[in-house]
Amino acid sequence: MVASLQRPLPFHLTAYYNFAPITSSPLTWRYVLFFNEDAMNRSRLLFVACITLSLTVSFAVAAAAFRATAPSVSRVGTVTPATPMLEPRSGQTATLLPDGRVLIAGGMRRNQDFYKSAELYDPTTGKFQPTGEMAERRVGHIAVLLRSGKVLVAGGWVGRGATDSAELYDPATGKFTAIAKLTARRGEPRATMLANGDVLVTGGDDHDGPSGHLASAEVFRAATLSFQATGAMHHARGTHSDIAQRREGSDRWRQRRKFERKCRALRPENRNIQ
Repeated sequence: MVASLQRPLPFHLTAYYNFAPITSSPLTWRYVLFFNEDAMNRSRLLFVACITLSLTVSFAVAAAAFRATAPSVSRVGTVTPATPMLEPRSGQTATLLPDGRVLIAGGMRRNQDFYKSAELYDPTTGKFQPTGEMAERRVGHIAVLLRSGKVLVAGGWVGRGATDSAELYDPATGKFTAIAKLTARRGEPRATMLANGDVLVTGGDDHDGPSGHLASAEVFRAATLSFQATGAMHHARGTHSDIAQRREGSDRWRQRRKFERKCRALRPENRNIQ
């Protein structure tokens, strides 16, 4: 007698019932396991399908998490539209503050229509907001972040002539404060932060015209908030380029690097980084 169990298992059992000789046990059961080939193939396919689906879902979740935390490759190195400024400006300055915001100061709407207003761009919100006004309308001025965290604003055009006025912007109060004047009227001068925290101001124009270029230079003393004349350039120039050469390993270089690290640490995206 043969008994077969085909369903629902992926194999079936065939049992043989034999009568043994009288001298032996009355009967014995022998079970032989025969695998059903078709059922096993279906099981393998189901197993492979489940593993494939599981891996697909896992990779999809991991890819979504990566896209949420990493910048898109297609957007790296590209320019995307941002929220408009509060005023249309030309010839303004933009200064990165220690907390990551950007100070936009002065500029003009059109020729001879200058601004004394300023605004702040907040990268955390992507929006501009108003802040204090300068004491004087100006365009083509300098704006330098000092080690104190304040911004030096000086010179620029105030019409057809240049100005020697200067002021400090305090991000903590959002106000500009007038300070000592430059030693000369300068429109479109250049300013360079020195290793000791002072600022070198060079060239520019004292009036509108080809003969207005200046060769003189001066230094803003951060400790006294005053300007002091220094050696003149060999040639008069305006709207020129300038750069501070840093000697790696020197005390001034290390002080500058420490100041830069402090500024980066104060930015919103770095505040939680130990």
